[in-house]
Amino acid sequence: MAEKATLELSQFPSENQEKVLQAVANTFCENMNAETITIKADGQTLAEGLSFEDAGK
Repeated sequence: MAEKATLELSQFPSENQEKVLQAVANTFCENMNAETITIKADGQTLAEGLSFEDAGK
């Protein structure tokens, strides 16, 4: 069964947000055995259903 995770933060940097979101997703998915992750900051969904992405692709 695929594990889904949600990471709720009080704030998130706006600079290079797409890259930082993917880096957080990669780290979280790899280390917490999650298939996908939703990242929220200050009550707002920043990314939903992100999965591990190999930077070498």
